[in-house]
Amino acid sequence: MKDITVNTKLAAIIGTDIGHSKSPAMMNAAFQKLGLDAYYYAMNIKEEDFGTVVKGISKMNFMGLTLTIPYKIQILQYLDEIDPLAEIIGAVNTIKIQDGRMIGYNTDGAGFVRGLEVDCGLTIEDQVYFVVGAGGVSRAIMTVLASKKPKCIYLANRTFSKAEEICTHLNSHFGDICVPLPLDGELKSYIDQSTVLINATNIGMPPYADQAPIDLSLLHPELLVADVIYNPRKTLLLQTAESMGCRIVNGQSLLLHQGKILFNRDLDTIKGNIHKVQAVFNEEYSREDFEKYGILHYDRSQSVHYIIMKGSEKEIREKFAEKSPVVLDLIPLTLEEIFIYEMEGLGYDAGQLG
Repeated sequence: MKDITVNTKLAAIIGTDIGHSKSPAMMNAAFQKLGLDAYYYAMNIKEEDFGTVVKGISKMNFMGLTLTIPYKIQILQYLDEIDPLAEIIGAVNTIKIQDGRMIGYNTDGAGFVRGLEVDCGLTIEDQVYFVVGAGGVSRAIMTVLASKKPKCIYLANRTFSKAEEICTHLNSHFGDICVPLPLDGELKSYIDQSTVLINATNIGMPPYADQAPIDLSLLHPELLVADVIYNPRKTLLLQTAESMGCRIVNGQSLLLHQGKILFNRDLDTIKGNIHKVQAVFNEEYSREDFEKYGILHYDRSQSVHYIIMKGSEKEIREKFAEKSPVVLDLIPLTLEEIFIYEMEGLGYDAGQLG
């Protein structure tokens, strides 16, 4: 475990039963590889202690928090500021802590929609969406989609009044975009019109792994079918959709893009100098060279190679003055680009993230 000092920047995911969360392992591995003095861990907090814990954290060396059920709404009363989109959603899952002030955001919708844009190449406003489920994640995704003014969003839910409430709320902010539907009603004509179908329920994960959120015979090959579930990677819905010729994307896209947003938003204070170095090499580099020169990533696929390494431009050029490569260019990386390289190295399928 990392040595935590008075200077270590802390972050945590808070819930009541989060032993299954992949976030700490993913984030800490990235922190470690980048040499950042930061640590991210999981905290199970009893509901009766939540307020006391959050108030204390705001005065400590925390840079941010991630919140899961049941705290995404409960946190609102403790915030100093809330992002406008999160305010419309009515829930917060990410907090940035700066100078003792807590600023709330919601990355559930933003992460998922960014995945549709980047991983699937969608132009959001050109699509017709069919969303199943009216819980917190659905509300977040619906809000971000509606803010981008797509052609239409159909929202089907078992309890029709919940779908109706969400659509009325979003239409009051973004115009007549959302149409509520009863899940047990006639859905074929609406799905036939849709280009993207999104499962925003827990149907498809244990103990409902053998179930699907809709009648699977309603799928058609022109659909992109997306699922918020990432375990299993292919739910019954996605398996069937893929067999019918649909494009599919699972909830891992949401997880990865949320992480990228977190890196962009919360880690500016601990960002090191990371550069993408474009160079021509006359010899291959060994593992010892990687360690000696602080190389984080090495792309050997082209005659002009790309190295990702830590250090200022001056430091990098001085290091390579004694070696064979001819340095052509040094490009500072954004935190989002850094996150992509780290997740690729950790096996999180981030290569598809662009």
